[in-house]
Amino acid sequence: MSDVLAFPKALDRKILRVRKKTPFRFDPVPSLLIEEWLPILDLAQIRCLLYICRRTWGFRKEWDAIAIEQFCSGIQDRDGKQVDSGTGFKRSHVKNTLAGLESLGLIEVQHRKTRANLYRLTIKPVATMSDHQLSSASHQQ
Repeated sequence: MSDVLAFPKALDRKILRVRKKTPFRFDPVPSLLIEEWLPILDLAQIRCLLYICRRTWGFRKEWDAIAIEQFCSGIQDRDGKQVDSGTGFKRSHVKNTLAGLESLGLIEVQHRKTRANLYRLTIKPVATMSDHQLSSASHQQ
C-alpha cells in the first residue's frame, strides 16, 4: 500500500510551534485532498473527510473512534460546552457518505458492533483510482 498517504508523524513539532505563535488552532490537512480530490468530491464527502482529519491527525492519532452522532452534531465536553459541531448532516446522509468514502478507498473503517467505529484516512492519488470509482464519486454529488 505504498500509494496510501501515511500518517505524518514528523509534523508534531512544527504543529506545536505554530500553535504557540498564534491564537488560532491548525490541523494538518493533506495537500492531496485539496489539490486532487476537492474538485471531485461533494460537500458531504469533504466535510466527513475533514472531520476524520481533525479527529485523527489533528490530535496526532492514526485512528480514532468516531460515533455517527459525532459526525452529525459534534462533541460536547463534560460541562456541556460544544467542542465542535460535526458536519451538520443527518445520520442517514453521514452513513451513506462514509460508505462511499470507504468504497473509494479514501478512508479505512474498522466496523464495531457495540462501540463507535474506528476511522483513518487512506487518501490515494486520483491517478490510482479506476474510472468506475471516479464516476461513482462524481455521481454522489
